[in-house]
Amino acid sequence: MTANQFNSNKENHLSIHKKATVVDLHTHPLLNMWFLGRDLSKRHHPPLFYNPFLNHVDLPRAKEGGVDVLFSMIYSPPKPFTRKTHTEICFDMMALMEKFVESNQDKIGVARTVKDIEQINNEGKVAFIHAIEGGHAIGKDLDNLHRFHAQGVRYMTLTHFINNRIAAAAAHPFRLCDGLTNFGRDVVREMNKLGLLIDTAHCSEKAFWAVMDLSDAPVVATHIGVRKLALVIFKERNLSDEQIRAIADKGGLIGVIFCPWYLKRWSLFSKVEVLIANIKYIADRVGADHVALGSDMDGWLWNVRGIRDIRDLPKVTQALLNSGFSEEEVMKILGGNFIRVLKEVEKNANCET
Repeated sequence: MTANQFNSNKENHLSIHKKATVVDLHTHPLLNMWFLGRDLSKRHHPPLFYNPFLNHVDLPRAKEGGVDVLFSMIYSPPKPFTRKTHTEICFDMMALMEKFVESNQDKIGVARTVKDIEQINNEGKVAFIHAIEGGHAIGKDLDNLHRFHAQGVRYMTLTHFINNRIAAAAAHPFRLCDGLTNFGRDVVREMNKLGLLIDTAHCSEKAFWAVMDLSDAPVVATHIGVRKLALVIFKERNLSDEQIRAIADKGGLIGVIFCPWYLKRWSLFSKVEVLIANIKYIADRVGADHVALGSDMDGWLWNVRGIRDIRDLPKVTQALLNSGFSEEEVMKILGGNFIRVLKEVEKNANCET
């Protein structure tokens, strides 16, 4: 890249970022709201020295970062330290977010469809979308899946760090069932019918392949890295080349996580270039149509150096341009790909009904 090209990218990246529909597939504002009592309508300071318990995301900084769509993850810890069920806790968390949205309706709105996103964004507001991390949220009852969908949940990560009634987890070494359970197969089929995005991040490899065989709709892996670039402790947590191709063949999407240990082998504090390297690795193999951003901000991890919080997403745009991606490709990675996949999943659900 010549000096003139670099300077041109530096000047143009903000206009491209502003023009794009910027989507982060995986953020955890509810963790800090629910467990730490943070008011995310106010500006907070970014984390210092990679402290994962300080805020990456709040409304003022999301607007400053040019964010159009944020997924608000609903997550009940495996041991919730309460007599309430995981399902009850997750509905309570949703209610907290809904109350927050109502109190800040001049700045944000909850979206359920692509049309909702467009309307909310056209009003100059950020679209929040409910999503569940960990299928233990529905227990063993498909009716709970329907209830969550009816209240606005639009994707579910099938499992998390522990096995559940749906699927085996990548991080869990002891598995009675190494893939999908019979109930898990029912869940996948029902999610297709409802138009719920299926997220395979955290799934064991056998569970992943079972999902790919069963699903009639595109599948996503929302916050993940490339296995050949970063072999994390539990190797199945990152995607193999075969899995990358399988997601692309189904028309799906891979959201690249911002935490450095998922991006480069033996790395804790790498720069933004390792994030771009993972994006480029995927794009080189299956095209830029199947890559997205899935930061996992406020998931009590830390980001690559140079991305202190959500305000810094325009730096990702600039880094993508500097690495050789075209404006069209950058627009897709920032959010266009997600809009396409959501439309396809919605269409597939309408065909089922």
